[in-house]
Amino acid sequence: MTKAKFGQTIVTAEHKVRPGSTFTVFHYDNGLIITDGGLAIDVRRRQRNGFVSHAHTDHIAPHEVALCTAATGCLYQLRLGSRRVIELPYRQPVDWGNLRLTAYPAGHCLGSAMLLVERDDMSLLYTGDFKLAQPLTCEPAELSAADVLIMECTFGTPRHRMPAREVICATR
Repeated sequence: MTKAKFGQTIVTAEHKVRPGSTFTVFHYDNGLIITDGGLAIDVRRRQRNGFVSHAHTDHIAPHEVALCTAATGCLYQLRLGSRRVIELPYRQPVDWGNLRLTAYPAGHCLGSAMLLVERDDMSLLYTGDFKLAQPLTCEPAELSAADVLIMECTFGTPRHRMPAREVICATR
């Protein structure tokens, strides 16, 4: 079930764990929040705990604690100064309260990651910017199966048609 209050930009998603019971997976309040774990995802304003999918300025904020890959953590601190970072190595699950968090390569840029959030019999895969084509500067994207997929794509509208890599490389 999805609920939305327009004008306040609040969206929640509930998932059935067993017949007759649900829990709120996430809510959107000017940014994606994993409700049960108190974890902000690519939120651009300071949060207590924030997952940073990659270090581009439209995905970072000076969180009290940033969860990200090692490469993103280095770039994050280079941009924002010394900050507390919890590294999420690719493919290594980390317990976060009653959630399990696993980072997977997103193929977008150095250190970019998708985040798989698991709880009980439910899973959610979040990806900020990603690239499915073979990247030149980072690990290729690795998709994980999930019950819910949330994609945030800076250039995800049809008006943003990028030329093929071969065309760009041929113009050099």
